[in-house]
Amino acid sequence: MWYLRRCFLPRLWSCWPVPCLHLAVATAALRGFTMAGLIYGFGGMALTMAINVPLNQALALIETPLAPAQASAVRSAYSETWQFWNIIRPCATAVALLLTGLGLLKLTQTGRDSVNA
Repeated sequence: MWYLRRCFLPRLWSCWPVPCLHLAVATAALRGFTMAGLIYGFGGMALTMAINVPLNQALALIETPLAPAQASAVRSAYSETWQFWNIIRPCATAVALLLTGLGLLKLTQTGRDSVNA
C-alpha cells in the first residue's frame, strides 16, 4: 500500500493536464466540424431543397418553345432569385470546407505536439 501512495498516486495526479489539453484541442476541432456540418446542411443542402429545386421545378412546367418576349419575362421572373441563392450556396459550402480544414489542421497539430512532447 505504501508503494501505491508514494510512487503511483503522485505520478497519476501530475498527469491530469495532458488529457485535459487533448480534450480541449479535440473539443475545438469538434466545434469546427460541427459548425461545418451545420453550415453545409443549412447553407448548402437546405437552401437547395427549399429554394432552388422548387424554382427549377416551376421552370420545368413551362411549355417550350416560347416567343422571345415570353421567354424574356420568364427569365427575368426566375433568374434574379435563383442567381442570388445560387451564389449563397457555394459561399456557404466554401465556409464549411474552410472550417473542416481548420478542424483537421487542429487535430494534426495535436498529434504532432503529442509526438514531440
